[in-house]
Amino acid sequence: MFNLRRSQQAIEEYAGAGEGELVKKWVAEYAQSYRQIPEMVPEWGVEADLDALGGLEQAASAGDLAAVKSVLTKLGRSCDSCHLDHQAATALLMRGPDFGPLQVQGQPFRKAMEGLSNQVNRIKIGAEDGRWEPAKTAASALKQQLLDLGATCDQCHLDAYPKERILGAAIQEKLAELDTALTKGDKEETGKLLGHLGYNLCSRCHGVHRTLSDLRETISP
Repeated sequence: MFNLRRSQQAIEEYAGAGEGELVKKWVAEYAQSYRQIPEMVPEWGVEADLDALGGLEQAASAGDLAAVKSVLTKLGRSCDSCHLDHQAATALLMRGPDFGPLQVQGQPFRKAMEGLSNQVNRIKIGAEDGRWEPAKTAASALKQQLLDLGATCDQCHLDAYPKERILGAAIQEKLAELDTALTKGDKEETGKLLGHLGYNLCSRCHGVHRTLSDLRETISP
């Protein structure tokens, strides 16, 4: 698709400048890429206007640059129509995150995420009821489960920055502060720290990953 767009731009600019030979060169590039569309995705074949493409090649061979521009505009409209129908869904399916195959310490990914939510709730419930030992146990389990989760990041991300941004030193510091608050039995500070973690850890990660993942799952065939 990138080559198709680049070829289209080259044809437009060279046709406008009267560069007939270069127009022929780029029409050949364009035609090769355009004909690959139905081969790559047969469902899109009905959108491809191969008759117009043949007309573009004939106009370029004849040196009729006015006709080249006219036919290219027609082909551009077919591209716009296809993009309107398919671009967003295709980008989501091809580029959106798919956590289905991932496992966290042998657990299905969704089950591991449920475990994180359960630990957060145990901390909150324990703090509400003054049951500090169960809350501390849950906080310790939460910290370990987050480390286990972080070990899966490199299955998609090729560098350390995305993981550091969400699960890095700043969050580890807040988890340590949470341990301290639980040890002191400080209900108010525990609530503040859980709120901070919910916003800066859970929501940040979900905002990047979960929304796209859920949408991808919804539209997947």
